Amino acid sequence: MAQRPTEFSLWLEEALTGWILPVALLAAVAAVAGLYLLGIATEELTAALAVAAVALGSAFLVVRPGLSRTGADRALAVAAAAATALVVLLSALPTVYPNRALFEGELSAEGDRVPLPPDAAGRIRLLVVGHLRQAGQGAASYVLAGAEQPVEGKLERLYRSVRVGRSGRARVAADHTADWYDATIPKGATALTLRRLSGELGGPLLVSGHRPLLPSPWPWVLSGLALALAAVAEARLAKKNMVAVPAGMALAFGLLVTANATPYAAVGPVLGALALGAAGGSLAGWAAGAVARRLLSSP
Repeated sequence: MAQRPTEFSLWLEEALTGWILPVALLAAVAAVAGLYLLGIATEELTAALAVAAVALGSAFLVVRPGLSRTGADRALAVAAAAATALVVLLSALPTVYPNRALFEGELSAEGDRVPLPPDAAGRIRLLVVGHLRQAGQGAASYVLAGAEQPVEGKLERLYRSVRVGRSGRARVAADHTADWYDATIPKGATALTLRRLSGELGGPLLVSGHRPLLPSPWPWVLSGLALALAAVAEARLAKKNMVAVPAGMALAFGLLVTANATPYAAVGPVLGALALGAAGGSLAGWAAGAVARRLLSSP
């Protein structure tokens, strides 16, 4: 006698194939956005939850066409969804909400040093944060020594024109004062040193080192593999543009966030990554799906 499905399995199938999960994700995003606008949710938390929502939402879209199948086809769709979500989370999430720092310190003048612990050797991501003087040109540059390759960076004040009222425009300044840098600390290195500093800093540079979950260039490599897996799943399922396109959009979003966001400027780059990732990622997903369908349908 066949076993009857349980209430939980019926609810889970309805959640994955119906409207429950998408509406829940949208409600969560709307709630966090409201808390951010009210000043309750921090920049880091808001961006982290947006990244998680994109990862989970894209996984849902990728796996959904395969839920009606069984065997290898269904397993392939599940694998493509899991790979897409994991790559986005492992690359983008630590960018906006970093883990505990291996080391941190302040650099105010040329020759200042940040001591390095013995376990700092290897691939790291350096987060450098500074401030610019209110008066002046609004630019500063620096060079950090101690890694295998010197780390060169720049802080600058950017101006853009915004709309004011129905017909007016105003010039608004926005300071770009934080950046991530991929670096390798050699064995035996004891400190990072501020070798050169020029410009109009308004305070010391704050430097912290973090161990990346996916060191460069692995975010790009794994994103390509995840997109290829999604394209193969789309070809096997015969669901044109329903698997590889959402995977491509999510993976492009993750790469853009990893490249442009910081914990101190996270929400803006995340929103920009949503728009640019949707455009560029959908094109990449469409192309990958078309290639996979052509290759797998050939004799």
